[in-house]
Amino acid sequence: MKNKLGIFRRRNESPGAQPAGKTDKVMKSFKPTSEEALKWGESLEKLLVHKYGLAVFQAFLRTEFSEENLEFWLACEDFKKVKSQSKMAAKAKKIFAEYIAIQACKEVNLDSYTREHTKDNLQSVTRGCFDLAQKRIFGLMEKDSYPRFLRSDLYLDLINQKKMSPRFRGHGGGAQRSHQAGCVPPHCLPLPATGGQASPEGCVRTDRRTFG
Repeated sequence: MKNKLGIFRRRNESPGAQPAGKTDKVMKSFKPTSEEALKWGESLEKLLVHKYGLAVFQAFLRTEFSEENLEFWLACEDFKKVKSQSKMAAKAKKIFAEYIAIQACKEVNLDSYTREHTKDNLQSVTRGCFDLAQKRIFGLMEKDSYPRFLRSDLYLDLINQKKMSPRFRGHGGGAQRSHQAGCVPPHCLPLPATGGQASPEGCVRTDRRTFG
């Protein structure tokens, strides 16, 4: 998991990306439990409102070279927070030029109607001028990249985190994975250096599901 999340630390020049230092803080402060990560599978909205979930999803999209959709969505969210009308107009033009204009450097996949509708909105900029385009891109992520993310190792590693009793921590990383799927009986787990019986709290899962 640590190696896979190393992609967070790559230099990222996109405006919606997490800076390296902030990403490290997100990883340390907001890493979810397996139960919390499971909730991300309920909807894309629940994934994006979780800071760690957003960072992991962004890292996944980079591996697929499709991060522009999320970056556009994040740019729209930031745009709605702008209060100055002059700054709003300037930011709207920048977002359109970067993500929506034909042959834009990070052009997102929008139908011609949505593209023209958004362009017309720039004549009188409001906080809702990107609402339709943002909704379309959210729908694309929800139907395409989000399901693939839920099948990815980045996500599966989080929801399959081992829950071990504290008395077994620090002994070579805990119980070793079994070569066969299933549970390891408590008496098979390594005992602490001071001796004693294995915890009767239950089995430790050792299987790992993979998807093609």
